[in-house]
Amino acid sequence: MRSLSIQELFKKDIEKLVQSDFACMQQIAAEAPAEFFKIVNAYGDDVVNRLLDNRLVIRSGPRLSIYWDIFRDYVLTEKVPTYRQLHPQLNFPKYVAGLLYLLQEREISYSALANELAIGKGTADNLVRDLVMIGHAEANRRSETVKAIHSDREEAELTLRSFFSSHIVFRRLVNDVGAEGRFSDELLKALVKRVLGSSSFSGPVLENYAQKLLRWFLGVGLIKQDVRDYLVNNNPAMGSLAEVGNRLRRAE
Repeated sequence: MRSLSIQELFKKDIEKLVQSDFACMQQIAAEAPAEFFKIVNAYGDDVVNRLLDNRLVIRSGPRLSIYWDIFRDYVLTEKVPTYRQLHPQLNFPKYVAGLLYLLQEREISYSALANELAIGKGTADNLVRDLVMIGHAEANRRSETVKAIHSDREEAELTLRSFFSSHIVFRRLVNDVGAEGRFSDELLKALVKRVLGSSSFSGPVLENYAQKLLRWFLGVGLIKQDVRDYLVNNNPAMGSLAEVGNRLRRAE
Protein backbone atom coordinates (compact mmCIF):
# COMPACT_ATOMS: atom_id res chain seq x y z
CA MET A 1 0.00 0.00 0.00
CA ARG A 2 1.49 3.35 -0.95
CA SER A 3 0.74 6.88 0.07
CA LEU A 4 -1.56 8.73 -2.30
CA SER A 5 -1.14 12.43 -2.90
CA ILE A 6 -4.21 14.62 -3.03
CA GLN A 7 -3.79 14.91 -6.80
CA GLU A 8 -3.67 11.11 -7.13
CA LEU A 9 -6.79 10.80 -4.98
CA PHE A 10 -8.56 13.33 -7.20
CA LYS A 11 -7.47 11.47 -10.34
CA LYS A 12 -8.86 8.22 -8.96
CA ASP A 13 -12.16 9.96 -8.15
CA ILE A 14 -12.44 11.12 -11.76
CA GLU A 15 -11.17 7.93 -13.45
CA LYS A 16 -14.20 5.96 -12.24
CA LEU A 17 -16.63 8.39 -13.88
CA VAL A 18 -18.24 7.91 -17.28
CA GLN A 19 -18.12 10.89 -19.62
CA SER A 20 -21.64 12.11 -18.84
CA ASP A 21 -20.91 12.07 -15.09
CA PHE A 22 -17.73 14.10 -15.53
CA ALA A 23 -19.43 16.60 -17.85
CA CYS A 24 -22.17 17.06 -15.25
CA MET A 25 -19.63 17.56 -12.49
CA GLN A 26 -17.77 20.14 -14.59
CA GLN A 27 -20.96 22.15 -15.06
CA ILE A 28 -21.72 21.98 -11.33
CA ALA A 29 -18.16 23.11 -10.59
CA ALA A 30 -18.43 26.02 -13.03
CA GLU A 31 -21.78 27.20 -11.68
CA ALA A 32 -21.45 26.22 -8.01
CA PRO A 33 -23.74 26.50 -6.26
CA ALA A 34 -25.61 25.17 -9.29
CA GLU A 35 -29.40 24.90 -9.55
CA PHE A 36 -30.41 21.31 -8.82
CA PHE A 37 -33.35 21.14 -11.24
CA LYS A 38 -31.39 22.78 -14.05
CA ILE A 39 -28.64 20.16 -13.72
CA VAL A 40 -31.15 17.30 -13.49
CA ASN A 41 -32.93 18.54 -16.61
CA ALA A 42 -29.64 18.69 -18.48
CA TYR A 43 -28.10 15.38 -17.35
CA GLY A 44 -30.87 13.30 -15.80
CA ASP A 45 -31.59 11.91 -12.34
CA ASP A 46 -29.29 8.90 -12.74
CA VAL A 47 -26.18 10.99 -13.40
CA VAL A 48 -26.83 13.40 -10.54
CA ASN A 49 -27.66 10.58 -8.14
CA ARG A 50 -24.44 8.74 -9.01
CA LEU A 51 -22.41 11.85 -8.21
CA LEU A 52 -24.29 12.29 -4.94
CA ASP A 53 -23.90 8.61 -4.03
CA ASN A 54 -20.15 8.79 -4.70
CA ARG A 55 -19.97 11.87 -2.46
CA LEU A 56 -18.35 13.94 -5.20
CA VAL A 57 -21.28 16.36 -5.21
CA ILE A 58 -23.32 17.61 -2.28
CA ARG A 59 -26.84 18.98 -2.27
CA SER A 60 -28.04 21.80 -0.07
CA GLY A 61 -31.71 22.50 -0.70
CA PRO A 62 -32.15 23.44 -4.35
CA ARG A 63 -28.40 23.82 -4.94
CA LEU A 64 -25.53 21.49 -5.88
CA SER A 65 -21.86 21.99 -5.14
CA ILE A 66 -18.63 20.03 -5.44
CA TYR A 67 -17.80 18.37 -2.12
CA TRP A 68 -14.56 20.31 -1.59
CA ASP A 69 -13.44 23.68 -2.95
CA ILE A 70 -9.97 22.26 -3.73
CA PHE A 71 -11.54 19.46 -5.77
CA ARG A 72 -13.74 21.99 -7.56
CA ASP A 73 -10.57 23.83 -8.60
CA TYR A 74 -9.08 20.57 -9.83
CA VAL A 75 -12.18 19.71 -11.88
CA LEU A 76 -11.98 23.12 -13.59
CA THR A 77 -8.21 23.43 -14.06
CA GLU A 78 -6.75 19.91 -13.58
CA LYS A 79 -4.39 21.47 -11.06
CA VAL A 80 -4.28 21.46 -7.28
CA PRO A 81 -2.49 23.92 -5.00
CA THR A 82 0.68 22.67 -3.36
CA TYR A 83 0.19 20.92 -0.01
CA ARG A 84 1.38 24.08 1.71
CA GLN A 85 -1.58 26.01 0.30
CA LEU A 86 -4.22 23.54 1.46
CA HIS A 87 -6.16 23.27 4.68
CA PRO A 88 -7.86 20.20 6.15
CA GLN A 89 -11.56 19.61 5.63
CA LEU A 90 -12.31 18.72 9.25
CA ASN A 91 -11.85 20.83 12.36
CA PHE A 92 -8.82 20.29 14.59
CA PRO A 93 -10.48 18.36 17.46
CA LYS A 94 -12.18 15.89 15.12
CA TYR A 95 -8.96 15.40 13.17
CA VAL A 96 -7.03 14.74 16.37
CA ALA A 97 -9.60 12.18 17.48
CA GLY A 98 -9.26 10.37 14.16
CA LEU A 99 -5.47 10.54 14.24
CA LEU A 100 -5.27 9.16 17.78
CA TYR A 101 -7.57 6.28 16.84
CA LEU A 102 -5.45 5.52 13.79
CA LEU A 103 -2.23 5.58 15.83
CA GLN A 104 -3.81 3.17 18.29
CA GLU A 105 -5.12 0.70 15.70
CA ARG A 106 -2.36 1.16 13.07
CA GLU A 107 -4.67 0.17 10.19
CA ILE A 108 -8.43 0.67 9.97
CA SER A 109 -11.29 0.72 7.51
CA TYR A 110 -13.17 3.87 6.58
CA SER A 111 -16.26 2.35 8.23
CA ALA A 112 -14.42 1.70 11.50
CA LEU A 113 -13.20 5.29 11.50
CA ALA A 114 -16.73 6.56 10.91
CA ASN A 115 -18.14 4.39 13.71
CA GLU A 116 -15.45 5.38 16.20
CA LEU A 117 -15.96 9.11 15.66
CA ALA A 118 -19.74 8.93 15.12
CA ILE A 119 -19.48 10.57 11.70
CA GLY A 120 -20.90 9.72 8.30
CA LYS A 121 -18.96 7.78 5.71
CA GLY A 122 -18.55 10.90 3.58
CA THR A 123 -17.00 12.77 6.49
CA ALA A 124 -14.73 9.78 7.19
CA ASP A 125 -13.66 9.88 3.56
CA ASN A 126 -12.75 13.56 3.94
CA LEU A 127 -10.84 12.78 7.12
CA VAL A 128 -8.79 10.16 5.28
CA ARG A 129 -7.92 12.75 2.64
CA ASP A 130 -6.79 15.09 5.42
CA LEU A 131 -4.64 12.37 7.00
CA VAL A 132 -2.98 11.66 3.64
CA MET A 133 -2.50 15.34 2.83
CA ILE A 134 -0.78 16.17 6.11
CA GLY A 135 1.39 13.07 5.98
CA HIS A 136 -0.04 10.91 8.76
CA ALA A 137 -1.45 8.07 6.69
CA GLU A 138 -1.43 5.93 3.57
CA ALA A 139 -4.76 5.16 1.98
CA ASN A 140 -6.05 2.41 -0.26
CA ARG A 141 -9.19 3.74 -1.92
CA ARG A 142 -10.16 0.42 -3.44
CA SER A 143 -10.25 -1.49 -0.15
CA GLU A 144 -11.26 1.64 1.80
CA THR A 145 -8.52 1.16 4.38
CA VAL A 146 -6.10 3.62 5.91
CA LYS A 147 -2.75 2.84 7.54
CA ALA A 148 -0.75 4.96 9.99
CA ILE A 149 2.68 6.14 8.84
CA HIS A 150 3.98 7.06 12.31
CA SER A 151 4.62 4.75 15.21
CA ASP A 152 3.96 7.20 18.05
CA ARG A 153 2.34 10.51 18.96
CA GLU A 154 5.58 12.47 19.09
CA GLU A 155 6.34 11.72 15.44
CA ALA A 156 2.76 12.55 14.52
CA GLU A 157 2.95 15.90 16.34
CA LEU A 158 6.21 16.80 14.58
CA THR A 159 4.66 16.03 11.21
CA LEU A 160 1.61 18.14 12.02
CA ARG A 161 3.68 21.11 13.11
CA SER A 162 6.00 20.78 10.12
CA PHE A 163 3.06 20.84 7.71
CA PHE A 164 1.59 24.04 9.12
CA SER A 165 4.84 25.86 9.93
CA SER A 166 5.77 25.60 6.25
CA HIS A 167 2.27 26.54 5.06
CA ILE A 168 2.43 29.46 2.65
CA VAL A 169 -0.03 31.53 4.73
CA PHE A 170 1.89 31.02 7.97
CA ARG A 171 5.22 31.87 6.32
CA ARG A 172 3.74 35.08 4.88
CA LEU A 173 2.23 35.90 8.25
CA VAL A 174 5.62 35.62 9.98
CA ASN A 175 7.19 37.64 7.19
CA ASP A 176 4.60 40.42 7.60
CA VAL A 177 4.29 40.68 11.39
CA GLY A 178 7.51 39.10 12.67
CA ALA A 179 8.39 35.94 14.60
CA GLU A 180 6.48 37.14 17.68
CA GLY A 181 4.20 39.62 15.96
CA ARG A 182 0.59 40.51 16.71
CA PHE A 183 -2.24 40.24 14.22
CA SER A 184 -6.05 40.31 14.01
CA ASP A 185 -8.70 38.20 12.30
CA GLU A 186 -9.07 40.87 9.64
CA LEU A 187 -5.34 40.97 8.93
CA LEU A 188 -5.27 37.19 8.41
CA LYS A 189 -8.30 37.33 6.10
CA ALA A 190 -6.63 40.06 4.04
CA LEU A 191 -3.40 38.07 3.93
CA VAL A 192 -5.16 34.92 2.70
CA LYS A 193 -6.93 36.89 -0.03
CA ARG A 194 -3.61 38.43 -1.06
CA VAL A 195 -1.71 35.15 -1.09
CA LEU A 196 -4.39 33.00 -2.72
CA GLY A 197 -6.39 35.63 -4.56
CA SER A 198 -5.22 34.35 -7.94
CA SER A 199 -7.10 31.08 -7.36
CA SER A 200 -10.65 30.51 -8.57
CA PHE A 201 -11.97 30.71 -4.99
CA SER A 202 -14.51 33.40 -4.19
CA GLY A 203 -14.08 36.01 -1.46
CA PRO A 204 -16.40 34.20 1.01
CA VAL A 205 -14.57 30.89 0.40
CA LEU A 206 -11.23 32.54 1.14
CA GLU A 207 -12.62 34.09 4.33
CA ASN A 208 -13.80 30.67 5.45
CA TYR A 209 -10.37 29.29 4.54
CA ALA A 210 -8.75 31.95 6.77
CA GLN A 211 -10.96 31.02 9.74
CA LYS A 212 -10.16 27.32 9.36
CA LEU A 213 -6.44 28.02 9.15
CA LEU A 214 -6.65 30.20 12.25
CA ARG A 215 -8.13 27.33 14.28
CA TRP A 216 -5.49 24.94 13.01
CA PHE A 217 -2.62 27.34 13.73
CA LEU A 218 -3.99 27.65 17.28
CA GLY A 219 -4.29 23.91 17.67
CA VAL A 220 -0.78 23.19 16.45
CA GLY A 221 0.57 25.91 18.76
CA LEU A 222 2.00 28.17 16.06
CA ILE A 223 -0.08 31.09 17.31
CA LYS A 224 -1.76 31.94 20.60
CA GLN A 225 -4.69 34.16 21.46
CA ASP A 226 -4.11 37.40 23.34
CA VAL A 227 -7.44 39.01 24.26
CA ARG A 228 -9.00 39.83 20.87
CA ASP A 229 -5.83 39.54 18.82
CA TYR A 230 -3.33 36.75 18.20
CA LEU A 231 0.42 36.40 18.62
CA VAL A 232 2.80 34.35 16.55
CA ASN A 233 4.29 31.80 18.92
CA ASN A 234 8.02 31.59 18.34
CA ASN A 235 8.48 28.70 20.80
CA PRO A 236 5.51 26.37 20.32
CA ALA A 237 5.09 23.51 22.76
CA MET A 238 2.15 21.56 21.46
CA GLY A 239 1.93 19.01 24.24
CA SER A 240 -0.60 16.21 24.17
CA LEU A 241 -2.65 16.03 21.00
CA ALA A 242 -5.67 14.89 22.99
CA GLU A 243 -5.37 17.76 25.48
CA VAL A 244 -5.10 20.36 22.73
CA GLY A 245 -8.01 18.86 20.83
CA ASN A 246 -10.21 18.89 23.94
CA ARG A 247 -9.26 22.47 24.73
CA LEU A 248 -10.16 23.67 21.26
CA ARG A 249 -13.43 21.71 21.29
CA ARG A 250 -14.46 23.49 24.49
CA ALA A 251 -13.55 26.85 22.98
CA GLU A 252 -15.69 26.36 19.85
